[in-house]
Amino acid sequence: MIKFSIIMPVYNASSKLKKSIESIINQKNSNWELIIVDDGSTDNSYEIANEYRKKYKNIKIIKQDNCGPGIARNRGIEESTGDYIAFIDSDDYYDSYFLTEIEKSIKENNLDLVYINVVEETENGIVYKSVDISKYQNESKENLLKLQVSGTMPWGPCMKVIKKELLKKSRFLNLKVGEELILSFDVLYKSKKLGFISKELYHYVHNNDGQHKKGGLDPWWDVTRCMKNHLIGLNLFNTYEESISCLAARAFTISVYRCSCNDNVIKAMQNIKQQLKKYQSDYSFKNLNKKYIDKKTRIVLLLARTHFYLVIVLISKIKNKFSSKGW
Repeated sequence: MIKFSIIMPVYNASSKLKKSIESIINQKNSNWELIIVDDGSTDNSYEIANEYRKKYKNIKIIKQDNCGPGIARNRGIEESTGDYIAFIDSDDYYDSYFLTEIEKSIKENNLDLVYINVVEETENGIVYKSVDISKYQNESKENLLKLQVSGTMPWGPCMKVIKKELLKKSRFLNLKVGEELILSFDVLYKSKKLGFISKELYHYVHNNDGQHKKGGLDPWWDVTRCMKNHLIGLNLFNTYEESISCLAARAFTISVYRCSCNDNVIKAMQNIKQQLKKYQSDYSFKNLNKKYIDKKTRIVLLLARTHFYLVIVLISKIKNKFSSKGW
């Protein structure tokens, strides 16, 4: 049997931690180890996890000072003993057949990288979105890489199960958001055979303190720069130049939205102008391939480059008034 190492970073997750851990304990496939990395929790998360560790010999707990989810996951990778690595966030949970379906797919197709569909739901269990990553299954590997670099194809570590060998030289970044992008690129780039499972096996539980609020007014600038430098280091920048420009365009759009929502109109317009200048000094926003960039981003770019900053600010403020998730 394939042994799975499941890595769970934990930070102040006491209200949801039991459900997350029990979704692993209740797996139909029992050949797993759960590595819980308590990332400096100040609530009773560690005590909750430790009660499960006492009952189950295949649960390990690592306690460390708060370093962020990327560093916590890296610690889990280093301590893992499984053949394949899976990730779960401490407020999410697995379908009971998560490992069974993955093992079946790996064995039938000799896979070293498996992508899975995700269902997003509220804290009350109301499903509001499905992330259908299996829609990319007919794309070539080269195009998948371009889709991923551009941000079109999701990067999330919880959407994939990875053969441990692919992680030998790849680790998460120490960033507030997007810490998984380079690792996700590397494992896809190094994979020999990959597959997709169309079933929704992972449940992402949305909360009001989620990723959509982290990273300040320009949350994606750092990860975009890190990805660009990584591609340059691999002598792959020319291959993915357009894709990284599309990612930068998305990053710019997110920054524009946050500036618009957090500042008065005049200040927001000034910030948009400054952000556009910053991004265009490093990336080309001309003639971007529509396959790698969404309609919303194209519209924001058009408005910004034609100096319709006021329109952007007003639309953003209206959207923010009626939406809790932002851009």
